[in-house]
Amino acid sequence: MVSKYYRFEIKASSSYPRKIDIQLRSLKTVVSKGKSNEVKEGEKEEFDPLEHLIPLETQLSLLGLTYNDISHGSIDLKVKAFEVHEENAEIRDGIVFEDKVTGKKRFILVCYRREGGSLKISSVKELDSTEDLIDALNSD
Repeated sequence: MVSKYYRFEIKASSSYPRKIDIQLRSLKTVVSKGKSNEVKEGEKEEFDPLEHLIPLETQLSLLGLTYNDISHGSIDLKVKAFEVHEENAEIRDGIVFEDKVTGKKRFILVCYRREGGSLKISSVKELDSTEDLIDALNSD
């Protein structure tokens, strides 16, 4: 059985229903199978709400946002997808989130585990810098 993982890049700004000016990007995605790590780039896909909305909402919820928050103004949304075949594979995604309204930058490591044919978040960790995020992505 194959699971699909989606990576999102977003630039969005709006003044309604709340003022936002954000940028979210994935620094690097690593799939671990035992002791081997593989960096995944993914294939570009057009955004399809039926296929992508739930994974996007899951990722946005880690930041306290929803699709409704980002979809009212200017939005540039890119989707990349790749397949994960191995049961018990771990996916580590390094997310950099910048909120230009507040001036805050966040560095988040999200780990997913493939279990029973689906991907589930196994841990979320906020880090202090891009360097810390890269170190966490490259660790065994």
